[in-house]
Amino acid sequence: MSLQLKTVSSHYIRQTAQRRPITSFVATASLTAFGYASYIEWKADRKLSEDDHNLQSIPRNHYDPNAIANYWEQRPISVAKRVCGIISELGPVAGEYVWRFHCQPWVGAKLERIADGFRDLRGNLIGEPACEDRLGNGTNNSGNTQCDSARLDSSQHHLADNENRRQSDQIQATSESNDEIQRNLSQKLRTALTDLGPTFVKVGQQLSIRPDLVSPIVLYELQRLCDAVPPFDDAVAMRVLAEELSLGQRQREDDDGNDNGCNQDAREDFTPEAIPNFNDEKEVQRTILYVFEEIPKLVASASLGQVYKARLRENGIAIHDDGSARQMSGSSHQVAIKIQRPDVFNLFTLDLFLLVTYGKVADKVFSILTHQIPYHENFL
Repeated sequence: MSLQLKTVSSHYIRQTAQRRPITSFVATASLTAFGYASYIEWKADRKLSEDDHNLQSIPRNHYDPNAIANYWEQRPISVAKRVCGIISELGPVAGEYVWRFHCQPWVGAKLERIADGFRDLRGNLIGEPACEDRLGNGTNNSGNTQCDSARLDSSQHHLADNENRRQSDQIQATSESNDEIQRNLSQKLRTALTDLGPTFVKVGQQLSIRPDLVSPIVLYELQRLCDAVPPFDDAVAMRVLAEELSLGQRQREDDDGNDNGCNQDAREDFTPEAIPNFNDEKEVQRTILYVFEEIPKLVASASLGQVYKARLRENGIAIHDDGSARQMSGSSHQVAIKIQRPDVFNLFTLDLFLLVTYGKVADKVFSILTHQIPYHENFL
C-alpha cells in the first residue's frame, strides 16, 4: 500500500511539472529559499545560544549599526515576517487613502464629464424636433424666431442656475465627506502605528508636531500617541520585574561571596537551572513581595515601557538601571519602577535595520535615476 502511494504521488508530481513547468519551478524555488533561510536563522540562533561571550548579539549599552546589521542579516525569516507585518498594517490604510483622495476623485470627474456630455446631447435631441415642426408649419418668421430665442435663453439660464446650485451642494457635501474620511483614516493610522510597536509610535509622535506636513484632523489623532499609548498586560510586566529582581538578588549575593573570598564552589547555586519558574503567578508574587510591600500599581504607559509605583520593604533591595542591586536601610521608600515592553529591544533594532536598509536602497535608486547626492542612509 505504501509503495503504491509513493508511485501515485511521484506520477502526479511528474504530471504537474510537465503541465505547469513555470508554476512548478516557482513553487520549488520558493520552498528551497524558505528552507535555506530557515536553516540560516536556526544556525545563527544556535550559535548565539552556544556562545558564552555573546559575540553575535547586539550591544545594549551603545548603538552599533554594524552589529545590528550582522545580527539581523542572519535572520531572514524574522526580517521577512516583520516586513509582511508592516505591509499588512499600513497597506490597507495607504491603499484607502490613495483610493479616496486620488483615484476616486479622478474617476468621479471622468464620469461627471461623461454625464455632462450625455445631458448636452439629450438637450440637443429634445430641442431639434420643435424647430423642425415649426419649419414644417411655415412659422419660421422673425417673431417666432425671437420668441424661440427668448425661451432658449430662459431655459439656458434655468439650467445654469440648477447646475451652479448642484455644484455648490456637491462641493459642500464633498468637503464634509472628506473631513469624515480623514478622521476615519487618521484613526486607522493611529491604531496601525500603535500595533506596529515603539518605532512607529515614535514616527507618529514626530508627525504630531508637524502641522506643515499633515492636516489638523490627522494631527489631532497622532497627538494621542503622545499620552494615550495602550498599556500591555500587567501580568507580563510583573513577570519581567520578578525576573529582574531575582537576577539582581543573585548578583548581589554573588558579589558578597566574592568580597568574602568565596571560591567558585560557593557560587554553584547561581546556575541558570536555579532560576525560579516565573510562569507560575504565585512565584512571581512571592518574588515581588520579598522586595516590595505590595504588588506595584500602574501609573503611566508609554511607547517603550510602563511606569509603576510601589513601596520598598524596610531593608529591602533596590535594583538600579545598570542591573546592580543595593541593600536599602531604614524605613520603606516609595519608588517608581520602569518596565520595558516585551521584546522591545529586538523589535526596535529590527526596525532600525529595516530603516537603514531602506536608506541604502533609496540612495542606490536615486543615484541611478537622478543626480541627487545620496543622503537617505546618513539621514536615517
